[in-house]
Amino acid sequence: MTSIEAYRARLVDQLVRAGVLTDPAWRAAVETVPREVFVPRLVWLLGDDGWYTARELDADQRLELAYDARLTPVTQVDDLVDARPGDRGRCPSSSATMPELVVTMLEELEVSDGQRVLEIGTGSGYSAALLAARLGDDQVVTVEVDPAVAAAAGEALTTAGYKPCLVTGDGAAGWPDGAPYDRVIATCSVRWIPYAWVEQTRPGGLILAPLAGPFGNQGLVRLDVRGDGTAAGRLLARDVAFMRLRAHRPAGRPDQAERFGDPPTRPITLDPEELIGDRFPAWVAGLPVIDADASVGRGEDESASYWLEADDGSLAVIDMPQQQTAYVGPRDLWGLVEDTWRWWVEAGRPGPWTFGITVTPERQWIWHESGRIWELPA
Repeated sequence: MTSIEAYRARLVDQLVRAGVLTDPAWRAAVETVPREVFVPRLVWLLGDDGWYTARELDADQRLELAYDARLTPVTQVDDLVDARPGDRGRCPSSSATMPELVVTMLEELEVSDGQRVLEIGTGSGYSAALLAARLGDDQVVTVEVDPAVAAAAGEALTTAGYKPCLVTGDGAAGWPDGAPYDRVIATCSVRWIPYAWVEQTRPGGLILAPLAGPFGNQGLVRLDVRGDGTAAGRLLARDVAFMRLRAHRPAGRPDQAERFGDPPTRPITLDPEELIGDRFPAWVAGLPVIDADASVGRGEDESASYWLEADDGSLAVIDMPQQQTAYVGPRDLWGLVEDTWRWWVEAGRPGPWTFGITVTPERQWIWHESGRIWELPA
């Protein structure tokens, strides 16, 4: 058996080679916090059939999974409580985020000694442990919406020797009892920035959060909080992938097919499959329909169709074999996606750092430095 010290040394080496862990204080935290404590024996593995299956790991497998910088063990699927080996599910609902991304975000948070941090989305508890190791238990508040996930994280944190303030509640509301904070970090994605986070951050403080799009793609934004109750900032160069804040999950709308009738159709000018696997361009294309939910359906002949549905009654279905879209409601959702994609291509495919977000008490919007804006529904 390889020693735990050797596993930790390997993790540090992987992170350094990846260009992260540049801050000595974060390196000391990674070298100190026992990550294996935050990876449970029961994890969920994705099969070729698209289903996750719960599997119990032995000690060596657990260490291998825990100390790989680029692996994210899925620790909960479909919000399931008390899972057992062999259980199956579709949608990951909690995980132990890969260390490379955890450390990247913590370094982007730009914390200093003595600062207070609010973390939204405790998950496994590993990020909260690193924050506590870096700043001290009393300086860290972490909020987890799922009681079972929070309980497991609390046990792991205690075992590892850390006691940040762990709150079970809706992260969209922050935690006003511990405010004001110097930093807010979200380890879940949001469609817009909950204004409570701005209210609970000191002027001059920072908010770091992944911004979700309807196609499951995200941009990472860092906002400066101002004394007038507003916040603004640009996207960082790295796009990320996180599970949604539960208050920002897809709405679970009923099947709307029966109201489709005989809708107008038109040829598509953008193939949805061009967006698959290319996270940032897909995020940009989804900006005008960020309030919509996207899904994929397959017919008996395995032909694909893509659906977009929004709260205002707009609905679009993109028929791949026919290369056309049918739509009803006040907006041609796929047309808005196509227009934004076309703008982005004609603008030279500008990168994340050319986009930003502004948040005020009344409204918020995403902007591009060219002057184009997309209003958010917050």
